[in-house]
Amino acid sequence: CVVFDDLLDSNQKLIEPFFTRGRHNDLDVYYLSQSYYRVDRLIRINSNIVILFKQTIRDVENIYRDIAGFDMSYDEFKSLCREAWKEKYNYLEINMLEDKNGKKYKICNESNIECKIFNPATDPF
Repeated sequence: CVVFDDLLDSNQKLIEPFFTRGRHNDLDVYYLSQSYYRVDRLIRINSNIVILFKQTIRDVENIYRDIAGFDMSYDEFKSLCREAWKEKYNYLEINMLEDKNGKKYKICNESNIECKIFNPATDPF
């Protein structure tokens, strides 16, 4: 298990191999960041699970374009985010390995005891 914290942009190149080749060596890698978009794109697209705490509307729009735009309408994604972040310490978990009608989108609380699975009702775009 390897954990990375928000690093300077120049240092992100040093950790890219962990994300692109780590799984082939049975390595679990966690990257903690204050901003989804400060993380290098190569790392973002090689991530299996994204955990999002409350974001700005601009980040919500961009995350929609990167991830959720293939699964639901923008209005539905905004509603999902609003619901997820309604209570303090709740977060939205997006599992990229799951189908949109499976367990891809979950609203979870801080204790991880109770997670609500969300299946999109609208079409993308």
